[in-house]
Amino acid sequence: MKSTRVLSAETVILLHPERWRVVFPSSSERHAAGEEPDRRRRRWSRDHAHAHAAPTRELLLCLDGRGFFGLAGRLHACRPGTLFVIDPEVAHDDYYPTTADGLIHVWLRAMGQQVFVSWFRVSRGRLTPLHKFLTVLDAREIGLFAAALSVADQDAPEAMRVARFRSLVGLVALDLARRKDEPVSEQDESSVRLHAQVVAAIRAHIETTMGKGVQLDALSHFSGYSKFHLLRMFRKEAGCTVHQYVDRIRMTAVHRLRAEGKTNGAIAEALGFSSPTSLIRWRRQSEAS
Repeated sequence: MKSTRVLSAETVILLHPERWRVVFPSSSERHAAGEEPDRRRRRWSRDHAHAHAAPTRELLLCLDGRGFFGLAGRLHACRPGTLFVIDPEVAHDDYYPTTADGLIHVWLRAMGQQVFVSWFRVSRGRLTPLHKFLTVLDAREIGLFAAALSVADQDAPEAMRVARFRSLVGLVALDLARRKDEPVSEQDESSVRLHAQVVAAIRAHIETTMGKGVQLDALSHFSGYSKFHLLRMFRKEAGCTVHQYVDRIRMTAVHRLRAEGKTNGAIAEALGFSSPTSLIRWRRQSEAS
């Protein structure tokens, strides 16, 4: 007699994106009877809203537990099978209130051509990592996914946008379902490979932006690792700190832009310095160190 494997509720959700409820910043609030958020929860959301300036979207997929999530000034029911599409510059909840409990959430963020996936359990507002890894989709599929997160499609019909995001995230969800029960170790080969991928993606991001607007908090947020852990990983893989790498890339960019005949003012603007004076001061300090 063949044994039948019983799939977990989280796996069932991952395998059926056609059932997901997709919420955009423009979506209206929908709450079941008796599930309306109270004033305290609405006030928390107002007081803890933030937005990201990065030119990519974030995605939040809810796998277990019930609660609320603030997006664009509205509180939406956050229940299993809900996918939130968080556009850049759109205010949304910054982490979770202490009333958030018993949740399992997956965050997806793109940086360049890499898609970061962070899997968390939320207990009384505190996040515990369950599984963290980059998607292992074919590079072309990752590229399509990352590029799609940057596409401005607000004018497209909502039904088309819903289908598009179900398909895109569904690609990642298939891989999540396959790997979600694999053990995670700091020492195994897959973990070592992951760390190298994370650092490579961050290095590529720094090189593409020439260090402009690069902040450790944002890098930590997008990668899903704590700042301390990320710094340790980066130094081990790159042989220097994030700050040192940014300075190195900026100095290379300065020499290239000067060779192209750019003025100090144009170079300062391109690299994110507040003024030509700040650029000159930074160059002196860097060259002296």
